[in-house]
Amino acid sequence: MCDPVSMLVAGTTVAIGGQLQQGRAAQRAANESAAQDEYTALVEQDNALAQAQQIRRQGESARGQMLAAVASSGVKIGAGSTLDAERQVMQDYETDASMAILTGNRSAAGLRGQAELTRRAGRNARAASNIAAFNTLLSSGSQGMKLAGGSLSGWDARGPNGTNDRSAVSVGNNMDWFLRNGTSGD
Repeated sequence: MCDPVSMLVAGTTVAIGGQLQQGRAAQRAANESAAQDEYTALVEQDNALAQAQQIRRQGESARGQMLAAVASSGVKIGAGSTLDAERQVMQDYETDASMAILTGNRSAAGLRGQAELTRRAGRNARAASNIAAFNTLLSSGSQGMKLAGGSLSGWDARGPNGTNDRSAVSVGNNMDWFLRNGTSGD
């Protein structure tokens, strides 16, 4: 049978590994979703350009039909009300084409913004899992100290249990003692 400290170490290792893997998986999924949004944005823009081109072709066809009808009636083309009608047809289809492009660009920009938010959420999820893994490590260290018979209580800046016995204190505290008192304190 394993001792409690070994079981704690094994459980902590599994927990930390799972938390880190969960963060990596969340970030990977977010990146894939963002890539799909960016692809959809490109498709939206391409569709808008194709739609604008189709609108322009239909507009030119309508203009040609209008000019043919006017010419067959014997009215002079390119002057007066005929010219005004021709200009109106051209302006209408160009406005429609421009609106199609604008709508496609706006939709694409929204999708790109969503992709960036998705990526950011993935990075945040990974950071959160890293923090959770670190917290697990800290918690397990505390539990391990208790299981090993040690205690974290009773320590303060002067040493264990408030004494000036500095033998069990880290090098950093010994250095602090030396800097304040000019001697090693031993």
